[in-house]
Amino acid sequence: MSLTLDANALSKLDASKKPVYIFNWLRNVEESLPTTPKDVLKPCQKTLQDQLNQQITASHGPAIRCVLGRVFGLMFSIGDSMGLRSTISLCHDQLKNPKDDSPGAVSSRLTALECLGCIYLKLGRMVGPSFQDSAQFLFKAVKYSEQQGKAEILQTFQRLLTGLGDGASAIHKDIYKLAKSCLTDKSMSVRCAAARCLQELQQSAVFLYTTELEAVVAACVRGLDGATTYEARCTVASLMGGVLAATQRPLPPTPPGTKVPKRASVDECLGLLVNAFVRGSGDLLKSSISRELRVGVTQGFVSFLTGLGLSGVERHITKILAHLMDLLYQPKALGNSHVEAVYTRRCIAFVLRRIFGRRLGEAAQLQAARTICQEVIKRLGNKESGSEDSDAAQSQHAIAVVMQELGGLLLGLSTMASTLFTEGSGQFGMLGSAIHAAILHPNRSASLAAAWCMRCAAIAMPSQLTPLVDRCLQELSSSKVSSEAIQGYGHGLAAVIGCVRQHCPLGLPQSKSKAIFSLAEEILRSASQNTRMALQRTKAAWTILSALMTLGPGVVRPNVPRMLLLWRNAFPLSAKETEAEKSKLDQFAWQVTLAGRSGALCAINYFVQCCPDLLTDDVSRRVVSVLECALGTLSSMHAVCKQHGVQLKASAAMVRLRLYQTLQHLSTCSYESLFGSLLREMVADFTLTDNPANISSSLLRSFCHGEDSVLLGSWSEETDDKLLEDQLQGNSASGSGALEHDVSCLYAQDQANDGSTPGPLPLGVAVIDSSVALFGKIFPRVATKHRQQLLGHFGDCIRTAKAARQQHIQINIFTAFLAALRGLVDHKNGLKEPDLISTANSLIMGALASNDAMLRCAAGEALGRMAQVVEDSKFMGNTVQTCFETLKTARDALSRTGHSLVLGCLHRYTGGMSSGHHLTTSVGILQALAQDASSPAVQVWSLHALALIADTGGPLFRGYVQQTLSLVVNLMLTVASSQVEVHQCLGRCLQALVTTLGPELVGGSSSVGDMRSSCLAGCAIMLNHPDAIVRVSAIQCLQQIQLFAPTSVALRQLVPCLCDSLSSNHLLLRRAAASCLRQLVQRQAEEVIASASTYGGGVVASAPPYSPAKCLEAALLGMLDVEIDGQLRSDICDTVTSLLSTCAPSKPRHWLMLCYAVLSSAAVADSGPGGGAGDGDDKADDDEDNESMVTTIRTEEKATESSAPCWPSKVFAVECVEKIMNVCRNHSATHVDFDQARRMKSAGQGDFLVLHLLELVRTAFMASTGNVNLVRITGLKALKHVIDMFADVPDPEYTGHALLEQYQAQIVAALRPAFAADTPPDVTAAACQVCSTWISSGVSRDLSDLRTVQTLMVSSLKKVRTRKEEEAAAGRMAATSEGDSSLETTSGRYNESTATMEKLAVLTAWAEVYVKARQTETGKSDAPVAVDEFGDPITTSSPDLLQLVSPELQRLRRFWLLCLRDHAMLELPSHFAPQLPPDGGSFYSSGTSDTAASYYSQSWPPLLLAVTYWMNSDALKGTQDVAGGSSSPATALACGTSDQDKLDRYRLAMGLAVKSLCSSMSDQPKNSQSMSVKSLLQLFSSSWSCEQLAKDKAMLVELLSVLHRVLLTADLAIQLDAIQVVNLVLSAYKAHLVSDRAAADSASGDVGEGGSDGDLQPGRSVVFVSLEVCLSAIVRTFPMLSPQHVNTALGGSDQAHTRALQRSAAVSPLEASLAVSAASILTSLPDLCTASGSVAVLPTLLFLLTGMLCEASVLDTKGQQRLPTVSSSCLQALKTVASSALARDGPVSERWQSMLVSAMLTVVEAAEQQDTKRDSSVMLLALAVFVQSVPPEVAGHSSVQSRTISLLTQSFRHEKPEVQRKCVQALISIFQHAEQSVSTPFIHSLGTSIVERLHGATTVRPASDDESNILVECIRAVEVLLGAAEESHRVTMMGLLLPLLIDLLVEAPTSSAAKILNNYALERVKAIGPKFPAAFKAVIAANPSLKQRLEAALRGSQAAQGTLATKKTATSTVQPAQPTIKLKMNFGKF
Repeated sequence: MSLTLDANALSKLDASKKPVYIFNWLRNVEESLPTTPKDVLKPCQKTLQDQLNQQITASHGPAIRCVLGRVFGLMFSIGDSMGLRSTISLCHDQLKNPKDDSPGAVSSRLTALECLGCIYLKLGRMVGPSFQDSAQFLFKAVKYSEQQGKAEILQTFQRLLTGLGDGASAIHKDIYKLAKSCLTDKSMSVRCAAARCLQELQQSAVFLYTTELEAVVAACVRGLDGATTYEARCTVASLMGGVLAATQRPLPPTPPGTKVPKRASVDECLGLLVNAFVRGSGDLLKSSISRELRVGVTQGFVSFLTGLGLSGVERHITKILAHLMDLLYQPKALGNSHVEAVYTRRCIAFVLRRIFGRRLGEAAQLQAARTICQEVIKRLGNKESGSEDSDAAQSQHAIAVVMQELGGLLLGLSTMASTLFTEGSGQFGMLGSAIHAAILHPNRSASLAAAWCMRCAAIAMPSQLTPLVDRCLQELSSSKVSSEAIQGYGHGLAAVIGCVRQHCPLGLPQSKSKAIFSLAEEILRSASQNTRMALQRTKAAWTILSALMTLGPGVVRPNVPRMLLLWRNAFPLSAKETEAEKSKLDQFAWQVTLAGRSGALCAINYFVQCCPDLLTDDVSRRVVSVLECALGTLSSMHAVCKQHGVQLKASAAMVRLRLYQTLQHLSTCSYESLFGSLLREMVADFTLTDNPANISSSLLRSFCHGEDSVLLGSWSEETDDKLLEDQLQGNSASGSGALEHDVSCLYAQDQANDGSTPGPLPLGVAVIDSSVALFGKIFPRVATKHRQQLLGHFGDCIRTAKAARQQHIQINIFTAFLAALRGLVDHKNGLKEPDLISTANSLIMGALASNDAMLRCAAGEALGRMAQVVEDSKFMGNTVQTCFETLKTARDALSRTGHSLVLGCLHRYTGGMSSGHHLTTSVGILQALAQDASSPAVQVWSLHALALIADTGGPLFRGYVQQTLSLVVNLMLTVASSQVEVHQCLGRCLQALVTTLGPELVGGSSSVGDMRSSCLAGCAIMLNHPDAIVRVSAIQCLQQIQLFAPTSVALRQLVPCLCDSLSSNHLLLRRAAASCLRQLVQRQAEEVIASASTYGGGVVASAPPYSPAKCLEAALLGMLDVEIDGQLRSDICDTVTSLLSTCAPSKPRHWLMLCYAVLSSAAVADSGPGGGAGDGDDKADDDEDNESMVTTIRTEEKATESSAPCWPSKVFAVECVEKIMNVCRNHSATHVDFDQARRMKSAGQGDFLVLHLLELVRTAFMASTGNVNLVRITGLKALKHVIDMFADVPDPEYTGHALLEQYQAQIVAALRPAFAADTPPDVTAAACQVCSTWISSGVSRDLSDLRTVQTLMVSSLKKVRTRKEEEAAAGRMAATSEGDSSLETTSGRYNESTATMEKLAVLTAWAEVYVKARQTETGKSDAPVAVDEFGDPITTSSPDLLQLVSPELQRLRRFWLLCLRDHAMLELPSHFAPQLPPDGGSFYSSGTSDTAASYYSQSWPPLLLAVTYWMNSDALKGTQDVAGGSSSPATALACGTSDQDKLDRYRLAMGLAVKSLCSSMSDQPKNSQSMSVKSLLQLFSSSWSCEQLAKDKAMLVELLSVLHRVLLTADLAIQLDAIQVVNLVLSAYKAHLVSDRAAADSASGDVGEGGSDGDLQPGRSVVFVSLEVCLSAIVRTFPMLSPQHVNTALGGSDQAHTRALQRSAAVSPLEASLAVSAASILTSLPDLCTASGSVAVLPTLLFLLTGMLCEASVLDTKGQQRLPTVSSSCLQALKTVASSALARDGPVSERWQSMLVSAMLTVVEAAEQQDTKRDSSVMLLALAVFVQSVPPEVAGHSSVQSRTISLLTQSFRHEKPEVQRKCVQALISIFQHAEQSVSTPFIHSLGTSIVERLHGATTVRPASDDESNILVECIRAVEVLLGAAEESHRVTMMGLLLPLLIDLLVEAPTSSAAKILNNYALERVKAIGPKFPAAFKAVIAANPSLKQRLEAALRGSQAAQGTLATKKTATSTVQPAQPTIKLKMNFGKF
């Protein structure tokens, strides 16, 4: 492609298209130059430079200017630089007259500035000294430049400094003065440019961070003051932090004699920041410091500490913490109000969270937590030692902030923080001392922060949950007079309780919850005994009770009656009592009363939320009555507050808040009678009727659509600085959330577990928010007249309010109205009344021109919602027309923006179809407004509305796409980049247009190509925009284009851009990049990896191979350590998973090393493509490779400064290892074949996972022995996966051993810590699974090696005891004060359900081992004995695992049965609950049944299988447990030996298996279906169990029905087991019927299925359901036999034959065995029926058998029979059925015979079909079987006989010899039939043909063995006829046969065929002579020539035999060769 501009093509374009053409040309040049050789560029460079110079003087927009400058830089850096000076001179010429402010001159100057900047940036010092001239022009131009010019000049200076570095030192100070002065410019873009310029300057100008440090900091402070944009604050703060951080790096060398400037210390830098935060800019005229300034300084703190680096922060943790805490001690920093103090606290909390929580590694975080504990103890004193804080008021905020951060650190560290409980003094270590000191703080903020920290400690360390609860209970019980203790520990206990259900799966002991409830009741009762403590006691008691509600129904259910009584007593019972309260209670009494009522309402709220199952109709009615009383008291609160002072206002407001919150969670139907009073109170609240303060709701932004964030600026909430940016939002008290505003957030159930502290808004805002939300829920159920009154009242409130108050009221009303409209939509209610619609419309229209953008946006949203709910079709048209008229006439920007948005919202909520007729006008008006450059605000709102219309217009908008796209691209090219909002809306428009085009983008037409090119040009413009949100839109557009037209997007350009965005400071940009990568790697993973390698990381040769700087996947894994955004983390994980799924099979070592690098806390070096651990050629290579890997890790730990991966990243890394194993196994079997993998790798054919087994084991070992429980559990799962996957891989160097056997030491070492006494139960449970897998895997052949693991399992088995045994042991311990200390310390630490989980895991592990032992025991005797190369036997069989299980089997089977009994009880429906034991089961209590049920549901299948194996073991029948002396039902079930006990066990096992098979598979654990069927198979392998089932016919039918369902839905392996079960139970039922018939003396068949009429009732008949089972099994193999294909079951057409051929070709041997089993079952069904019943079942039976026979006989493409086993089984089955006695005599014999005739005819028809290729041999054999087996009446049937003879005749003449031979064989069997009436017709018809065939052979000898074999069979047939002939005719037959035989004799046969025939003929002659001597002699005597020929043949035969014997003798005399090496020792005795 040519680099120069095509002037002719440009001249032909319209003026509007020329800028796009020039931009695309420049973009193509920019892309082509880096790959253009110099010899190609040189000839055209002069022309190209001239064309580019012409563009400098042209008037272009910012996009073209940017790409033009980059092209100049590339051209001169790659090509010849001879024309550089002329270009620079041309740029200088444009800058010479800065006073010219004409548009063309301004554009030329801006273009020249951009070109100069890019040239200096790219070429640097290559430009020479001309930079000084450029600087002079720039300094001169800045004096006369407007805002955009200043920003461009500063940007040019920045690029100049970047390119020249120290070379521009001559102008450093001048640039410094200019940029410093611009830091306070009114334009935010100028401030940003100045800050960036100074940032670049400080890289080379030392004076900036030495002598001018304070001046720079002061300038930054002034720049932050009034910085209204997020970008400005971030940029200036980054400058401030960067300059301060520069003071800590070494100074460059100075010339000799020059004074070395002084550097500031860290303390001084922190002091400057603290001073800036407290004093601001020092302007005495300002009474307060702006929030923008403090937010900016806070970001400066973060920037400075980030610049220090990890090591710097770690060294100065104490200093940093001390300065930040000291800042919070200063009153001026805290402001004059509580809200200002909260703002300051949140700023400092943000610094601590960003630095300590996200930047530091885990070791440094632990040190930071230790430092915080020490600092808190130092400042507050150790409360246990009696010292007190001197000034609690000053320390409260500092303590609150650091305790919150301490909680966040604990959550991040998880169980690694356990050392904090052991370090230091006191029972709970330094952490406990710090919490204790802070929780007793007299101020609520500090005390609540300590309580929150206690909650975090309980979540992070579940083992400390119960000790913390005990500590709180102890302190609350002992602290009788300390209000601080009651308040603090009450909050702490509530916080700890609140985390149990959601974050602590191990739970809290039930005894603790009972103790807590009792203590709370006691505190509540004692509140009235001590007046001074009444308020604190009341609050603490209700806080604890509210928190208890979060524990769920299991804990709350026993306490519901007491709670209802407490709630009822908290409120007056009648209106009379309410009035009496007003006169009786004083101010303090009212405070206590209101505190109690708000607490009671809070408890009700959490009861409704967390225990919905307990909210029955009766409980709901009683709760609503309490709420009605609470509502009745609200109306009098205003008067009470006036009477007793404003101190009661907060308490009364809290009652309102709790009431509203509770009602939100109740169904509105339950309190519909309260609507009137409730609406009065709610409306008064949010219209501020009784509230003089101006408070607005915080919910308005959330009720507006998320797409409107560009209008509201709310996108800043989606940044990393959300905690800070919330403070700058327009809502009242926005960002001022704090724990003290609402104590209930301590135990709320919706808290994120990311280290952040909840921040409920101030009480006034919370009340309004709750009232608004409740109003939206109630409004849809309010009558129409009341709706009218409400809306009218809203209008009156707005009109009567003044100034700022009016705006607050209007915000509240619009929030409530939007909530109401959303409720109407959700309830599908509408607005019908015209008056109501008019009132609502007038209420909304008044806000469309409001000064507040949020109100205008809310008004537009409300009109859009109105269009949804208004049922009048005219409303939409009238509203649109009003907007059209206003937009045409109005000139003020406010009206035009509001009405523009209305058009977009109407289309958004009604869709394109409803508003299609307004589309043309709407689009035209909005496009016109979008071009109004005089008002950027109008452009923003109109473009946003246009994007909404394009989004929802669908196909109707397709006609407007081209013009809208042209408008968007032109605006992108012309609008200044400083107008960020406009560009953001343009990006939104482009996204909508791409969505509208969709798949059309891939089209090849010219119009589509132009639009696609325009879309890509727009994306390119946005990608180069400085604003992050615009770049996000570009990435999202490219993501959509790549989805619709993948080839249009160049990954080599997009992926590096995405990689760069992943390291951006903007969260939204990182999100967009990760989301785009997630999409790309799903289809083009390898291309993405290749494209990412061209990014910066790919060219850093010095970077470690697995560091984030080297590869994309490592960078993504590294991001998981610092990112906390949930969506971003999810996209990163999905991206890594997709990359892994595609690339891991080809590079397993690379991915394993990545994961290992995460786990080993360092990057791992690669040994090159040739190296690889596990290379079997040389084991030494393995060790060397691993040693080098470890050495590299240590080296890089020293060389690089990066935090070690956090434990969540390690968990994900281990999960990735499991996924690597899965994808490799699914990809190729070579990954688990060591020999094949080694050979292929040696041949350079790839890498394979099995070669890296060492890395897999090492990775799993490291994770399993980690210091975080979740990492340990994940590692144990991975270890189990490794064992499962590689257990069967043999070790090639040690024959008979597994490859995994050499790693058993590591595996055992990984398991041993999991069985320690202090290990959590969930870790032990996971380890038990690994133990059972390891023992059952068969890897270890030595039983002594397995005993190590068995010892661990035995130690865990000692913990398994029933509840009664544990209670007895506890009683003995209490009596003797002696016992097992380990049990004493662990039994009461977690909830009882966790003990159930651990016991079930232990028993499940033992069950799996026992099942494996029983399975291997069966096949051990059949195992072949192999020998190695030395002749020694190889031990290939598994060790006798029963030796490991047998010692514990008595206990185990008892526990297994008890567990199964527990599970059965828990599975019973709820209406059986009264029949269950009230105290629970053997291993669970009634209070933990809900939780324990999930554990039982996962564990029962292996337990059931083990029990059925034991029940089926003859060696174990009749055994009795020594501990089974109890007579309880449970003990009898487990240990009893009576028949009833056996029957109970049988019913239990069968019931559980059948219930599981009947249940949905989604509700069952994995493999439950398979194990249930196997359990049934084992159960009914016992004759006793079969007898019990056979006695219960209904149960048998039910079981068969369930198995039929299994055969329809399950996998093939399960179906095979199921069909075996069916066979077993039917055999048992048959035996039962036989005994019944014998007992009834009715051998004629009166006993059985069908009765006398032969009716087999579905659902009651065993035979009927058995037929269903067989049909399901057969149809799986032969779908043509399905009832849907009955007409074509046997074939008969090409299509049918093709389907049958395809299906038979796909049938596996297992499927064939399924059909064989079904055929076997079918033969037994007639025996289960009466005579009449057999007739009913016979047609189906014959149809299936003959159909299977015909389908199985179909030949494959090679002409071979596909399913011979099925054919054989069908023939055997047909023989059995045909030979039934019922067909020969009896009342139904005729009906049997008629059906057998039909069956024979069916087979004949199938054999006769010529178009279906079947094996004729099978069909002939079937006919022979039929003729032999059926009664003579059937075989002699005329149709059957004639067609059979005809078929045999055709077969005898068949072209295939094999068919002829089979035909003769069939005839032989028919000729031998006992009934001559059957055989005679066949003899007459085919006997002559056989004889003729033999006679022909005497003249024409057979030429092949096949022909000889046919003649052999013919001889046999004639011989059969000879034997069957009468004595009188025998001589005649002998005269026919004997000459033929003698004629076939040859004296010296030469060919193989002749030998076969000669030998057989001679043999038969010898045989028939003695057999028929008389006839033989008669024939010989009559023909002397026969005798001579026979004698000659005999002599020749004898001579041949003598020669053969001589050869054998000679062969046997050859002596074996002697061995060359003789043994010196005689081994004979051995």
